[in-house]
Amino acid sequence: MSDIFISYFHLDRPHAEVLARALEAEGLSVWWDRTIPAGRNFDQVIEEALNATKVVIVLWSRGSVQSRWVLNEAEEAAARNILVPVFIEEKVRIPLAFRRIQAANLMGWDGSREAPAFHDLVATLAQRIGGRSGSTEPQPISEPPPVDEGPPPDPPSPPVWSPRPPLLYRRIGLTALLIAVFAVNLVETMAEMALRRRYGTGSDLGNRIAYAFRGLEGNLSFESHDVTNWVAVYGFSVSYFFLLPILGLGLLGVLWRRKAVEGYRVLCLSIAADYLLSLGFFVFFPVPERWAFPDSNAMLLSDRWSSGLIELLRPISGLDNCFPSTHVSFTVVIILIGYLFRVRLRHTVLALGATTILSTFVLGIHWLPDILAGVAVAFLSVALARRVTPLTEYAVAS
Repeated sequence: MSDIFISYFHLDRPHAEVLARALEAEGLSVWWDRTIPAGRNFDQVIEEALNATKVVIVLWSRGSVQSRWVLNEAEEAAARNILVPVFIEEKVRIPLAFRRIQAANLMGWDGSREAPAFHDLVATLAQRIGGRSGSTEPQPISEPPPVDEGPPPDPPSPPVWSPRPPLLYRRIGLTALLIAVFAVNLVETMAEMALRRRYGTGSDLGNRIAYAFRGLEGNLSFESHDVTNWVAVYGFSVSYFFLLPILGLGLLGVLWRRKAVEGYRVLCLSIAADYLLSLGFFVFFPVPERWAFPDSNAMLLSDRWSSGLIELLRPISGLDNCFPSTHVSFTVVIILIGYLFRVRLRHTVLALGATTILSTFVLGIHWLPDILAGVAVAFLSVALARRVTPLTEYAVAS
């Protein structure tokens, strides 16, 4: 295990990372990245790292003094006399129990290893790790930076330097990724449709795959659609054409508003991964939609309401791009993310999403293998996005 444990508030992660990298460059071993290894409980991982460390650095900020995780870790470190507090923000009122413990001042530190304050911190850590801290009483220091009880001074204090996280850890970058995915999909769909209209590219292969799907389904008949009631026509059409974007935009909005960015990141990366995993099938295995394959005995049920509905999807979903089902896949992604990040009304989203998945079959648009493949791609996409996204204890909010 590491000699140094850095305790920090999740919004102070950039400060923690810069400090950890600088300390590691000095040859010190640091535990700081609050990830959750697969199959492990977060509390257990934290406790093991905390028990094994020789020094606990607590980054004091206006957020960390209100964090029960940081306070608990600071209390444990103080009880073992291994606490080294570090101020990273001005005007921070730290808890009374910690005000007489020697603290370093890295407010405004730019990450330079040549800074005197950083040199002093490294010297303190080296002394503590060397084993001399156990017999030493906590030393009183000058009072921590003054707390301004009134309104902020005029002019305001200079801004504290804060390293910016990578683009794909910021909401603006993740939103740009989503826009890029849909833009690429639009171009790809238009190019495919143009090529197939002109050259018939992939038509023979697509028809052979459709025949295989037809055989796998056991020659299901859709002749009963002629007597399907109007509740089913309107209900499943609304679910297929309108409910998915409503659920998707709603989940994006909920996760955008959270303080932790991880949920929004996993959702955006899942959608991007979903499209990339499906793209090869769209290009090289162009399966026609069920209603467009004459031997399927299927009709497009939504046409009983309006033939314009299916035209809404044509710019973003080619007629031969039904395997795997993107509708099913995106719906499953939304359901999985809702449960992974404990979104309110997630059970309602599950029920509504199930109607969307069922509508792809009832309306005569997708084959059963399309639906099954869409579910598989969704699970794989979320797993990949989760794999590359470290989750803090604050990311999964109830």
